[in-house]
Amino acid sequence: MIDEIAIQQTLNRYSEGAGRDWEQLIATFLPDGVWDIAVLGKRLRGHAEIRQALKELTAPFDYIMQINAPSVI
Repeated sequence: MIDEIAIQQTLNRYSEGAGRDWEQLIATFLPDGVWDIAVLGKRLRGHAEIRQALKELTAPFDYIMQINAPSVI
């Protein structure tokens, strides 16, 4: 059960950070983590690539809202 809570808390931090707190969002990835964005055909490796992609992907938007619902883990 403790693992499930930790996973849900990580998902919550990710969603909250998606409102443009990139350091919070990036902290949910391991330093060598991989983020696959299938719809864009992108595979990002590591914090630096993820940070840069977040800036580029969200630049056209004035406001971002990420909604998170409890996951089945």
